[in-house]
Amino acid sequence: MYICYAKVANSDSQKWYARALQVLQYLNPTWHFQISSSGEDHYVDAGPPDCEIPPNDGPHRGQCPLHLQTTKQSDGTSKLYLWMNSISSPYLLKPPPPPPSKTVSSAAAPTAASAAPGTAAGCDDFCQNLKKAFEARVAAFAGIRTTKGNDGTTDVTVRLAGAKQCSVKEASGPKPNGFGTQFVCYWRETSGSAAESRFRDLVSRLQILIPSNWSTRQETELDDSTGAEITAWYAIEPGSKHDVRVYVSVESVGLHVTTWN
Repeated sequence: MYICYAKVANSDSQKWYARALQVLQYLNPTWHFQISSSGEDHYVDAGPPDCEIPPNDGPHRGQCPLHLQTTKQSDGTSKLYLWMNSISSPYLLKPPPPPPSKTVSSAAAPTAASAAPGTAAGCDDFCQNLKKAFEARVAAFAGIRTTKGNDGTTDVTVRLAGAKQCSVKEASGPKPNGFGTQFVCYWRETSGSAAESRFRDLVSRLQILIPSNWSTRQETELDDSTGAEITAWYAIEPGSKHDVRVYVSVESVGLHVTTWN
């Protein structure tokens, strides 16, 4: 998956969108472009004529390999996205199996009120658990915490696939109160390229998950303890009550979802 993202002035986003769409249609004249626009927001999915618009998981075989998007923000800027998936990679997933038959008895089937939230089709287990962890920030992760250890670290009932460790612990930082609580997951990959892929996958999933009025940025910084160079991506709620940080350094990847006191 190839991902480009930017936040620019709204007038510039409209020019970028028009030019990008024109160039893509020129480069791939046989592709089918499915365009949905609402005011100054535009969404484009493109690929072979019979391709399907992909949900949040995948990519699967048969899905449109290209997505183009621009969405206007409340501060007068716009978010731009360009995602391209390979259409020939052996790593493309097979389409998911069809949903189970609806002939299950009503006693065994969950009602709309009792069904777990966020279990709509198109969201895999990783997506579901990431969504649960992100939404748990509202209650300082009380719903996913278990026994609290002596060091203030708490085990969790939600874990993200491949992570070496996921936990909830106390946080401190340059905030008005200076303290908070955060959900933390760490990955140790086998190579720098694998770590970079993990980092990009987390960022792309979170860009879909976080509310549109959150500010985002990516920057290079130095680790406080080791001095190693880190690439970090931030998403911050207006008012800075909650934030998300994803970072990659050599073969290590980390995710912090924080709620501040």
